[in-house]
Amino acid sequence: MPNELVQSGEEVFILTAEQQTRQDQLCQIVDDAILSLVSAGKALETIRDERLYEEETFEEFVKERFGVEKKWAHRKIEAAGIADELQANGLPIPRSESHYTELSKFKEEELRVQIWHRVVQESPVMIDGETPMVSASQIKKIANEVIKPSGASARNITEDAKENIAKARVVVTTHEQERLGELHPTHQAVATERLKTDDKTLDEIIEDVEETVAEDAPEIEELMRQHNTAVESWVRAVRKEYDKMVQSPWIDQSTRQMLLSQLNAVFATMRLHKAHDRCTECGGTGCDSCRQTGWMTENVYNQFGGMR
Repeated sequence: MPNELVQSGEEVFILTAEQQTRQDQLCQIVDDAILSLVSAGKALETIRDERLYEEETFEEFVKERFGVEKKWAHRKIEAAGIADELQANGLPIPRSESHYTELSKFKEEELRVQIWHRVVQESPVMIDGETPMVSASQIKKIANEVIKPSGASARNITEDAKENIAKARVVVTTHEQERLGELHPTHQAVATERLKTDDKTLDEIIEDVEETVAEDAPEIEELMRQHNTAVESWVRAVRKEYDKMVQSPWIDQSTRQMLLSQLNAVFATMRLHKAHDRCTECGGTGCDSCRQTGWMTENVYNQFGGMR
């Protein structure tokens, strides 16, 4: 049965019973898999492309049905498309929406694939042996290296910041100097580098950098949580195997106690390598001091004197 257009002052699009059923099924996918960006994105794309909604526009439908703005749906759809590109090139797909957001900033598929390939290759921590555990800021860092290979790393970031200000030919007020002083040296460099090309004042740029750092904070916390959960899962799995140890007259109680003592030492060593806090040297963007993870173990954190 074709769609109906009801005249009531203006045209209203009415779904057929079959289309309504299909919409319900696809909306259920979005509801159940809201954290599964690919599934949600593909479902939303189908609803949009097959015109499975009665509202005047897709944007109105999304707002009415899911209570969100159109950007939310478009991000999901865009993420699904990027996931297809990466899978077609034999790469694992990202797990976080912020990862897709970073990749979507580049219009060329080849460039997105190249950047994500580098991320997969260089990620020091992997989930399930294949998916990189990284933050959006780490992806941004690699993307910058892919787009414009950098020269030798700066010896003194603070001096670089001063040089950037000089090149931008701006006068930095005492207030702005104080604001800069509150930032991590890495973020100072980012803020002052933008002075060369950005029309905003240094004060406005600093606010943008602070917001970016604040947005990255929950993601770094989640990466740390995932790492620590993986460590504890491994400990539980190994301990479970110990409990299933083969029974034999040659494996007496003293032998079992000795093995358990050795296992407990292994467990303690593993737990020493759990994530403790954000890296003191890069603030979470990834550097040699934190092995590009953005965070440090407790021992390393203490060696660097804790947060500055």
